[in-house]
Amino acid sequence: MYDFDEDRSARFEADRRFKIGGEVFQHRPGVRPETMAAWEEIGRETSASDAIKITDNLMLAWIDTTADPTAHDRYKALREREDDPISGSDLSHVIMWLYRQSSRRPTVAPASSSDGRETTGTTSTETSSTEQAEESAA
Repeated sequence: MYDFDEDRSARFEADRRFKIGGEVFQHRPGVRPETMAAWEEIGRETSASDAIKITDNLMLAWIDTTADPTAHDRYKALREREDDPISGSDLSHVIMWLYRQSSRRPTVAPASSSDGRETTGTTSTETSSTEQAEESAA
């Protein structure tokens, strides 16, 4: 039997801290799917103002206040900061990282692969048929 509760426990026990704008927060191990749905539905029809509200609400849902009851207030102050502001792009990156953390998906790019030109044995020293055809045409 696969025990999904073991995965959930591992998420609770993992280091869930993240830093943005000089502030360190702890994220919840996960949020309800309905909470993520509003952010995933942001589209062309969504006003910029609504998209910002949805994003901020999602960030507040992710930020865990259990160990630090001031975390939400610190996030709000961070968002109101004029000097070195947190951009929409910054927030999108954080939310995507949080989602990957909760779903246990990798947060780093996979290792690069070869261009497919690796040699697996000895190389041929004979002239290829393409080269022979080009020599004949010349």
